[in-house]
Amino acid sequence: MTNDQAALVAGWLAATDIALLELNGPDGQWLIRNEGGKTTLTISSTRPALAVSASHSGVFLTHHPLQNHCLVQPETVVKQGQIVGLLQAGVLLLPVVAPHDGVFVHYLSADRSLVGYATPLFELRPL
Repeated sequence: MTNDQAALVAGWLAATDIALLELNGPDGQWLIRNEGGKTTLTISSTRPALAVSASHSGVFLTHHPLQNHCLVQPETVVKQGQIVGLLQAGVLLLPVVAPHDGVFVHYLSADRSLVGYATPLFELRPL
């Protein structure tokens, strides 16, 4: 089952009185919770998470300086090219993007930490 198919099933589940549906496959597990017609989909992959490293040095930011929330929350599905963090080099803010589709696991480098080339920044579990 793909994640798109699981999202479709979650939509169907909203019209039922089924509270929890657990789907297991060779590539992972999908939990769909139905709480009064509002469904939430949790994806767990059996594939190992991969560390994504900095392509150059700078100050790593988990959120934009004008915002108070992180660009990505744990267990969020991200698409290839989606901005997951920022590297500040002087006055420039350079995007750190997801190299492939996956589930964001967590940040490995702290917000506003000085990082060098190839410093692990975050973990991404492939879909």
